[in-house]
Amino acid sequence: YLYRHLLMYFSKNANLTEKSVFTPSANSSLLSLKSGITLHLYVNQLPKGAAQIPTKLRLNPVSITTLQVNSEISLHLLVEGKVLSIFSSTFDNSACEMVSMSTTDKITQWQVLGYQGALLSHFIEPVYVQSILVGDSRCTEIRGMEMSVNQRVEGITSQLPMFYCMMRPHISLVPSVVTSNTGSSQLTYGINWSDGDSSVEVVDGLEGKTIEESPFKSGPALASRLCKAAMLHRFRLVAKEAQRQDLVTTSCYRELKMMAKPYQEAKHVLREYLCQQGFGSWLEKRPDNGNFTA
Repeated sequence: YLYRHLLMYFSKNANLTEKSVFTPSANSSLLSLKSGITLHLYVNQLPKGAAQIPTKLRLNPVSITTLQVNSEISLHLLVEGKVLSIFSSTFDNSACEMVSMSTTDKITQWQVLGYQGALLSHFIEPVYVQSILVGDSRCTEIRGMEMSVNQRVEGITSQLPMFYCMMRPHISLVPSVVTSNTGSSQLTYGINWSDGDSSVEVVDGLEGKTIEESPFKSGPALASRLCKAAMLHRFRLVAKEAQRQDLVTTSCYRELKMMAKPYQEAKHVLREYLCQQGFGSWLEKRPDNGNFTA
């Protein structure tokens, strides 16, 4: 969606430029969202990880010190479908293929670095959500979510580069839009669509590929339109339209991400801060993960 609106903004068509959600920032050479446009995140499950801490846990409402931290509020890993504290002695990174940070930790990161990621940071200021809506019929409280997303990074803003901050979202419980079938096996399919797409795409979350029956398919390889290669392709289109020759001539996905200096600085500050506060070290992805071109 954001790439589509960047292409609209940089187009030579004044009508499309006007319809874009972006406008020149008054404070930088980057673009920002137009006044009055806000983003909101809806999740149909209480995110896995520290958001699901037990109700008995009590933490200082103003700050969380290292002595008060335990495995519940620490960073968590999603290891082949199982959630483990970063301090867990049962985790062996070398023996697992599918490992990532928990959903709660990713949301915590996005509320500091923005939801746009490194590549889009070449063109736009950080984009944050103003509210997080939890539509989980089995959830009765969101105190763990509030502590995880807000309290763990309270006070980090002064250490961040310009335009980055700890954006405190309003978190609330809302009615669920889906019914939970507890007797059925866990579904792994996901559906994605945004304004302007011709049809929905159905992806198998475990495989990371589009299923054969999906209404939209990128091609015979069944690569999702949300995969990294697809994002890199869109990035190159925007860089060309924006006449950013420095970005057009760089073809490596990882190199382009590392060129977003303020974003990388903010990420480094965040991970150092979390570690210093006693929440554990962020799992680093293998360098070869982004060493590809498109």
